[in-house]
Amino acid sequence: MSNFFRAGQWLPTKPPLGYRTVGEKGHKIHVVDEGKAPFVREMFKLYAECDHSLKKLSLVMYEKGLRTRGGNKLAKSRLANLLSDPFYYGKIRWNGKVYEGKQKNLISGDTFQKVQHILKNKATPMYQKHFYLFNGLIKCAECKGKITWEKQKGIVYGHCNHYKDCQQKAWVREPDVEEQILKILGSLQVKRQKLDESIRIALKESHQDKIAYHSNALNQLRNRYEQIQQRLDRLYDDKLDEKVTKKFYQRKAQQYSEEKEAITESIERHSQASDKYCELGLSIYDLSQRTRGIYREAGLEEKRRLIRLVFDDLFLDERKLFFTYSKPFQMVHQAVEFTNSSKVKNIAKSCPESFEQVKKPVNTSKNGVSNPEIAQLLRGWDAFRIMGWLTSVKSPEWMLCEVKSLLKLSTLPTTLS
Repeated sequence: MSNFFRAGQWLPTKPPLGYRTVGEKGHKIHVVDEGKAPFVREMFKLYAECDHSLKKLSLVMYEKGLRTRGGNKLAKSRLANLLSDPFYYGKIRWNGKVYEGKQKNLISGDTFQKVQHILKNKATPMYQKHFYLFNGLIKCAECKGKITWEKQKGIVYGHCNHYKDCQQKAWVREPDVEEQILKILGSLQVKRQKLDESIRIALKESHQDKIAYHSNALNQLRNRYEQIQQRLDRLYDDKLDEKVTKKFYQRKAQQYSEEKEAITESIERHSQASDKYCELGLSIYDLSQRTRGIYREAGLEEKRRLIRLVFDDLFLDERKLFFTYSKPFQMVHQAVEFTNSSKVKNIAKSCPESFEQVKKPVNTSKNGVSNPEIAQLLRGWDAFRIMGWLTSVKSPEWMLCEVKSLLKLSTLPTTLS
């Protein structure tokens, strides 16, 4: 079979689960298999919710009725291949390249990208016979090797295996590390309830400028999309009039099609970004104020997910834990340090009425909150309110999914509704 494949063709092999082939030889096309397609949609939906490992997903889909031809569960490797196939959102992968396909989508491109991020980052639960809470999460501060965990007389200990002539000799108890984790998580909390209430109100009101930015970006992208479509139309007319060669037409048509695809994906991201920006920011703040309580209530898998979300690195130097926050939680930490400082406490004491929760939204301006006391309070929150890190997050949908999933573990009533 030829290695050459053009965008807009049908897949020259059997389609994946959820599709079937119809038509005569030489005129075969792929259509949705209505008997299997619901399983595929459910499979992507469940995995995108971050609550299922491949092993668990295999069991769940088997219980829902998805079977192999032999009547067995789908293997984890088979599920991973299906979840990685761009065919389901209208693309065709051929010889390592992805082309535009003619088949009907079963899922959105957004859902597909979310699932790829989860697969790549292995964010789902792991199943091992001896799997401890901090496995793979903490490194030795001296040699940067991963701390080894093992159980001795019913107690789990962590220690360095002395890579590269490492001199770390101390063994640390797992409960002692957890105590340090809880102390660090507690440092993310705003100490005064009235300050916390005002921060929540202001965060809700501060995303208006971001909405305007995304609206302007959308208009520019749509204009560019129309320009590309017009060029494609002119190119097609030139082909019919034999003004350009077939080779030139194919090259330019593929170039314009790829640019249209990139623009379409950007339009989709910007269409949802303002809502994601506000919802994700509020959810991360809410999680930061509950991390200590959630950690206490969580099981092993949920604790690991929380740790991965809050921290970029954890190191042990003898028995002491050192860490770096992930970018959003580093911003929260810096803002909380400012908010919990004596200066801001004095503001709250001297102007208590300014920090009462109000029924009407906080009056905002281009530069922020107009109320001078709250404006001074939120000076330390500017970076978090602007949320410049959001554009660097590869999958804000995945992060929002993780945050929401962890918030469900909290027994405290939500204040973000």
